[in-house]
Amino acid sequence: TFPLHDVERVEVVKGASSILYGSGAMGGVMNIIPRGVRERFELDLRGSAGTWDTYITSGRLAGREGAFSGAVSADYRESAGHVEHSSYRGSDVTVSGDAAIREGLVLRAYGKYFDGYKEEPLRATDDPSLVSDTWNEYRRGSVDFHLEGEGESHRYGARYFRSFGEHTFSDGWYSKDATDGVTVDASVKPAGQFEISGGADWRLGRGRLPDTPGEEWGKWEAGFYA
Repeated sequence: TFPLHDVERVEVVKGASSILYGSGAMGGVMNIIPRGVRERFELDLRGSAGTWDTYITSGRLAGREGAFSGAVSADYRESAGHVEHSSYRGSDVTVSGDAAIREGLVLRAYGKYFDGYKEEPLRATDDPSLVSDTWNEYRRGSVDFHLEGEGESHRYGARYFRSFGEHTFSDGWYSKDATDGVTVDASVKPAGQFEISGGADWRLGRGRLPDTPGEEWGKWEAGFYA
């Protein structure tokens, strides 16, 4: 989940991008740009309510001081659902910050955690005399550190990211997973006539079933482009 109040803009990057973003990005990717900090102090509070006991609340606190800026936002939503056994709830917290190390060099940090619960109603083709007791619970988080620099004729960057989570289903399924990755990229414009760019990335994904000994899996990928 990514609350819209915390989004600056969404970019659509067309074309094959599997080297940079994974094997699922053959046609392109959507790049979500988080909302930046413009003022020394910013505070946003929002709330809404609707039918089926639906409630949404969110807040954001941000600030800037010299070469540093940071923001903390939180979002909570719940609903009883429009049909029987279709309730859901979800909450998330996001923390971000920037630090200008020197002219043309910035370190950015980003962290997010989400906790959600969702009930699954009967299908339209199911016997209406049945009672659904299916539910899913998700807990996921991520951290990202990005160092980026630029000069008159060059640009470079390095990123480390980690995503992790655990899933619990009503049928007894319980799993944990994590993915770590590193990317580096650089570009230079000799004499300002054309651009030479390149980069590389490495990613390791793994998971396990804590209640089932020996049930573990892993996958790594690496690539480069120029």
